[in-house]
Amino acid sequence: MSSGKTLAIYVATFFGVLAAVTALTIEQGWVLSILWGWFAVPLGAPAISIPGAIGMAILLSTMLMRRRREESDEPWYEAFVFHATKPLVALGIGWIVKQFL
Repeated sequence: MSSGKTLAIYVATFFGVLAAVTALTIEQGWVLSILWGWFAVPLGAPAISIPGAIGMAILLSTMLMRRRREESDEPWYEAFVFHATKPLVALGIGWIVKQFL
């Protein structure tokens, strides 16, 4: 396989993963906003919008992010890259969502 085709595969994979993560983040916010409306609003909490719920989900997932090294067969550097990039990805997505609030 030529290096041009290999690069194209990596770029397509990157953007495919980015699209999937974005779609799943929106889905998570949508679900959280519905659940919040069902369970928190009746207790007196204010209703939250989907962008607000997405921001809350990103905040909580970043704060509660855990990966157990002993349960993984991945090399150490893959765990490092995960832990180094996940907060940056969350921050980037959070910034985009913040523009809609």
